Amino acid sequence: MKKVLYVDHLMSGHHKSYACAFLENENTEQIYVFSDIINEIPLEKQIRCEFRPDGLIGYLKWIDQIYRIACAKQVDCIHFLYGDVLYRFFGFGLNKLRRFRVVVTFHQIRWGFIKDWSRLLICRKVAKCVVHTEHLSTELGKRRIRNVVTIDYPKLSIQTEMSREEARDYFDLPEDRVVFAAIGATAQYKGLDILLKAFQNVEGNFHLLIAGKETDIPLKVIDDLSMSYCDRVTKALRFLDENEFAYAIKAADCIVLPYRKGFDGASGPMVEGIWYRKYIIGAEHGSMGDLIKKYVLGETFQTENEEDLAKAINRAIVSERRWSDIAEQYRQNLQIEAFLQQHNDCVY
Repeated sequence: MKKVLYVDHLMSGHHKSYACAFLENENTEQIYVFSDIINEIPLEKQIRCEFRPDGLIGYLKWIDQIYRIACAKQVDCIHFLYGDVLYRFFGFGLNKLRRFRVVVTFHQIRWGFIKDWSRLLICRKVAKCVVHTEHLSTELGKRRIRNVVTIDYPKLSIQTEMSREEARDYFDLPEDRVVFAAIGATAQYKGLDILLKAFQNVEGNFHLLIAGKETDIPLKVIDDLSMSYCDRVTKALRFLDENEFAYAIKAADCIVLPYRKGFDGASGPMVEGIWYRKYIIGAEHGSMGDLIKKYVLGETFQTENEEDLAKAINRAIVSERRWSDIAEQYRQNLQIEAFLQQHNDCVY
């Protein structure tokens, strides 16, 4: 049995649920190095890191402590669960870990000369780089990165027994309208403002659920942009625990993903929406657009174009929104068992 040291610098939101998924892997012995101790993982499996990779000094001390822990625990592999944090320092210090098998997971990819160069240097210093879509794997291959493994982002939230009707009651949503959901923190890259502008030109029997922590796009902007249809908006602007996240997905008819061009990667709300067989409306660029088209998950719209998004929403209101056999086949790939087996076969 291989001993794997899992490393992350944050333990909030999807960072926590993603890390916890590896606890179910019976073929590895897990040790976790986090900045904070969390209740969801047995205490004996956790080591709190004293340093954070916020600045160069902190980053080097962070790498050094990871090295010392790996040596003390005699691990076989070090897995950086959120490799995006390594970009800032171009993977500097990773050579210190070369006596171990090092794996890095990238959750989203941002393109550009500096980021591309940093990523190339990082990937040259590790055994495997994990991404969550074939589109990203192909694009990285074009940029001379050959040690890439594609593993679909799994369904991570708990399986809720709550019915669609009960989920709608939980958020006080109308039963007689088509419910569109924008789920997750109101970060700029997720394009909530684009969605709100689009709904200004939507006709028909709709309701919009906005559920997630208020961050870049504040309540005032949300209220201003949705003023013309404010009676058709429900706002749950707070951090959603696992239950609430699942309820929000289940309450919806359509999951809308108006992500900006700067984002390319897997989307947690999209994965959960697919798991619950929801109609997906997403931006056409990158991984998201590729998945929606390839697996007939819903429909795409021109990225960052609120007029085209409004047309897609209008079509969804009047369409049957059928779940396809191709979509169901892809849904099976999202099971946690498949996710862990691929790590055992291709990464560790």
